[in-house]
Parts: sequence; C-alpha cells; structure tokens
Amino acid sequence: MQLQRIGYRVRGLYRIAGLGLKWGMIAPNTGKRLKILKFWQDHGLAATMAAFEVSRRTLFAWKRRLKAAGPAGLGPHSTRPKRIRRPLWPESLMAEIGRLRRAHPNLGREKLKVLLERFGQERGIVIPSERTLGRIIAAAPDKMRHSAVRLDSKGRTRRLRRSRKARKPKGFRASRPGECVGFDSIGRIRGGIRR
Repeated sequence: MQLQRIGYRVRGLYRIAGLGLKWGMIAPNTGKRLKILKFWQDHGLAATMAAFEVSRRTLFAWKRRLKAAGPAGLGPHSTRPKRIRRPLWPESLMAEIGRLRRAHPNLGREKLKVLLERFGQERGIVIPSERTLGRIIAAAPDKMRHSAVRLDSKGRTRRLRRSRKARKPKGFRASRPGECVGFDSIGRIRGGIRR
C-alpha cells in the first residue's frame, strides 16, 4: 500500500484538522453548556436562569471562559484555590525540630512532642499537637534529616543502601541500543469507546 500526502496541496488543511482534533477532545457536558449560552443569547438572562436553574454568576463565568479559551474552556477544570494558607511557625521551633531530627533521624512525632515541651516552656512558644508536628515533618522537603538512615545493633545511624530496580522485562538483555523502549499513553473515552 502506498501512502499519498495531500496536505501540502490543500490550503488550511492542517489548521482545520487541528480544530477537528480539538473539538474531538472536548468533554461531553460542554455541548450542554454551549446550548445554555446560546439560549441566553436568544431569550435573555431571566428566561435562561428559570429554564435551566443556573445562577447568573455561573452564566457569566461560562461566558468569560468561552471567550478566553473557546469551547474547550467550558469543560471541567480544577476548582483548587489559587492561594492556600501556609502556617507560619517560629524559626526557633523549626530549627529545634530540625536539630532533634538530625540528632535522632527516626524520631517520631510522639517522642518529638515530649522533647519539645521543655523547649516551648523555656521560650514561651506554644508547641503544636502531635498531628501538626507530623504534618510539619512531612511538609519539609528533606523530612528534617540529612539522609534516609537505619540503626545498627548499637544504635548508631547507618545510611540506607538503596538498590536500583531495572525497569525492563525479567531476564531480558538488550543486544543493541533502542531494543528495549518504554512508552506511556493517555486513553480518552469518547461516546463510550476508548480511543
């Protein structure tokens, strides 16, 4: 079978194909929202709100998203807030937690709470609860320790020896470069059919 390329002869074919692909990936409820916006344009705001039980705020948000991103903008999107509150703890408390975790790398939040009680009383700092201490440790990029460690029989810290696992079929040996390649794909379901 011989392939014939006709795209270079038809003006604007690739642009139209791109638009078709874009329309093909649009979420199912987007069409319903487009119909509601068309109804709003034809019959007015009050009739649309009564007919579809959609708030004024939602209609204007859909209109703004349609203008900004086209029909694809009406699909589902993340509702996560743009700004999230970050708790601010005193620097001296964070330094003390880090010092204790470096001295005793496997120290848990329960024992850490007991050790921090006296520190808090001396400096007049409110020590957070055990759960909050656990969250502080988990949020720290290095978990407030130098490296992952294990304890030997005498209680001394030893660095963990991590073994790298080969990501290939068991017993497979490549004879030339490019023989073992890994791929990942995204499956889309459109009209109940995986595409």
